Amino acid sequence: MSTETPARRADAEAQLFEELRFSASLCTSALGSGEMGGEESLAAAAQLVSSADRTLHRFVAAARAEGTSWAHIGSVLGISRQAAQKRFSSPPQRVLAEAESPDPELVARAVEVMEHAAAGEADLLDAIASPRMRRALGEAGAAPVLAGVEPVFGACLGRGRPEARVIAQVTLVSAREHRERADAMVRVSLTAEGRLLGLYYDVAEPDTLDVVPEP
Repeated sequence: MSTETPARRADAEAQLFEELRFSASLCTSALGSGEMGGEESLAAAAQLVSSADRTLHRFVAAARAEGTSWAHIGSVLGISRQAAQKRFSSPPQRVLAEAESPDPELVARAVEVMEHAAAGEADLLDAIASPRMRRALGEAGAAPVLAGVEPVFGACLGRGRPEARVIAQVTLVSAREHRERADAMVRVSLTAEGRLLGLYYDVAEPDTLDVVPEP
């Protein structure tokens, strides 16, 4: 019997969703580019397998809670009833594995990237871009991408406290930016060596978070 509260379960499953989505995107990116032999690709694949296994445990637990028999679960998974029961009959595994603590220096670098991006300054982004990101940006670099942010969201007026996680040895830092037209969620991903893997802007959900004024 799980001791998770509904709120904790929802939060954990949201984080598991992020793990699956991000590690899968790293894997598909490596497959598409042919860069499959590096440490980054191995870490992404290992993370994807781990996240998928914990997802499977979660789905089996949900199926059992709805009355699905072990025989049917085994049939769907291509294993015997006994094997399914042996593997999944223990209390459901936690949705999340032990979280790796983000490196404060990488978090600070991600915030620096956000600040430069908000000011429309592409030099830092171009300087630390990973080879994969450089190819994606092309010869023009990050400047054209940054130029398209302000017309959509407006100028940055402030930024909320950054939140950081580590997935597949990649540090993900996100923060809410208060902007003139619409608040945005900005996300920066950095490799363990501090290379920029991605910078993303999404429309933020309505909120009343305090913001830190831009310097």
